Amino acid sequence: MSSCRPQPPWTRARGPGARGLEARPLSSIVFGHTEIERRSGARPHGLKVFEDFVSADEEQAVMDLADTIMHDREYRDDHYDGVITRYRECFLDNFPDPKVAAVVQRMRLWAWRETSGDPFRGPRLFPHIQMIDMEAEGFIKGHRDNHKFFGAFTCGLNLASPAVMRFQELQDGSGAGGHSTTYDCPLPRRSLYLMSKDSRWNWTHAVLASGTSCAHGTHQRSRRLSVIVRDVGPVDPLGPKWRQLVHGLCPSLPVHWLPVLPPAKRSNTREKL
Repeated sequence: MSSCRPQPPWTRARGPGARGLEARPLSSIVFGHTEIERRSGARPHGLKVFEDFVSADEEQAVMDLADTIMHDREYRDDHYDGVITRYRECFLDNFPDPKVAAVVQRMRLWAWRETSGDPFRGPRLFPHIQMIDMEAEGFIKGHRDNHKFFGAFTCGLNLASPAVMRFQELQDGSGAGGHSTTYDCPLPRRSLYLMSKDSRWNWTHAVLASGTSCAHGTHQRSRRLSVIVRDVGPVDPLGPKWRQLVHGLCPSLPVHWLPVLPPAKRSNTREKL
């Protein structure tokens, strides 16, 4: 989902890492080779990748759930804002398999802790996760996630095959200017990535199709499944405006993907996870 937002005045302080997860530098996890990082360009501030975030069994459980939900849906090209091709997707707020529920909870806890102190983080987590299932020839064009629905971070799990996410820096931070720097970030299979701070607001991100040339050579992959968690944006996802906006942006979404949720309780205190 694409939108525009003025460049925020980010602080450079990092929040505490998730317990049980080693906060290693990106180059030691994904690349292990400074020459590859040099060819890729400067890494966007706020971008983190952790390999082997889930086990093979957990990956299979998530893929089984995705196949169960979307088995009768064809891969499509008519994404509502035109950024995804050869894909199918769904939004979920409950997980019958305990393995999947545990994976989603771990993702949410990790992302929430990693973005502690971020002034642009929403007061709560977004109530739904998003699953995007893409064929090998599918790709996601450069965009920034919607700034009405979503807040300070996008956290995704990369399953089924490796992928390359291409970041391009916006020259003026408004979304209207050109790109000055490109950074190709390889995502190993079963890795987790987090976009926050500059990587969330001041860079577009894309997912390359198989056969695309990138900083690491010719990218080859098969089917790719991503699971995405977020925090809320300025539009309250527990209120009626959220449902209206979703229908306005994406009228083709099946109604059962958009359950009627109780109105949010508003207070002057920020809700905790």
